[in-house]
Amino acid sequence: MAIALSKYYQYLVQEQTEASGEIASSLAELEFEVKERHNGTALCHIIENIVNSSESHHLVLVADQFEELYTLTLEDERYSFLDALLKAVRTVPALTLVLTLRADFLGIVLDYQPMGKVLQQYPPLLLTPMDNEELRDAIEKPALRMKVELESGLTSKLINDVGDRPGRLPMLEFALTQLWSKQKNWYLTHKAYEEIGGLEKALAKHADEVLKSLSAVEEQLAERVFIQLVRPGEGTEDTKCVATRNEVGKENWGLVKRLADERLVVTGWDEIEKIETVEIVHEALIREWRTLREWIEANREFRIWQETGV
Repeated sequence: MAIALSKYYQYLVQEQTEASGEIASSLAELEFEVKERHNGTALCHIIENIVNSSESHHLVLVADQFEELYTLTLEDERYSFLDALLKAVRTVPALTLVLTLRADFLGIVLDYQPMGKVLQQYPPLLLTPMDNEELRDAIEKPALRMKVELESGLTSKLINDVGDRPGRLPMLEFALTQLWSKQKNWYLTHKAYEEIGGLEKALAKHADEVLKSLSAVEEQLAERVFIQLVRPGEGTEDTKCVATRNEVGKENWGLVKRLADERLVVTGWDEIEKIETVEIVHEALIREWRTLREWIEANREFRIWQETGV
């Protein structure tokens, strides 16, 4: 639960160094109340104290990746938390709650009637995937504000390399972060992109670094997870596939979330089966990551048996 809720307070915690001691104390009390007790009345009281102690007299809570409430908590705990949170929204006029939620989780959110009624009252703003022009703006406009220039054609190269698949934005973020480490005199070049190995080799290198940060036991679990995310080819190339939480092992889901945070996998939600899913962020990992290739070869017969039953 602490993992799921931590994002609610991330911005506020960052600002605590500038806040008064009284407000900082109230924020700590707020986090404890929500995480440990789920007491709606007490939560409202604490929020009102924070608002009254601040100059703005208004509190905005931003809950990023709200879907984690549904993937990292038990049902009873989840509904208890939602009840407390919704009571605060209804009874404290000076509170504004902003949620971000993946579209594939909207159905499960609506299944809980109190939450569904709130979303009827406050319809969500739906964001569609970025097209290429929007991706171009996302790359070039922030760079322009920082007085950073990209070599001609580099933006198009980045967009083409990330492709059009789940995990597109995290992949672009990863590529730009790697590229920025090679910038010189506020200039990003094709040569620098080649030096990091392009998107595919840079991703494989990053995967190796993530693997080194795991314990021996976690590395073994990572192998079990990844081999379930590759469909072995028979006379054809191996391809990535979607696996459910059950298929990778419920006990491994914490590691899956960590790998997702590291931009190696993408998690989702199967609306029909009502279960979390995961897939490799980019097929470049299958082609370029040597460790994954070795895992696939070592487990090829087993995976073929899993896929075909023979």
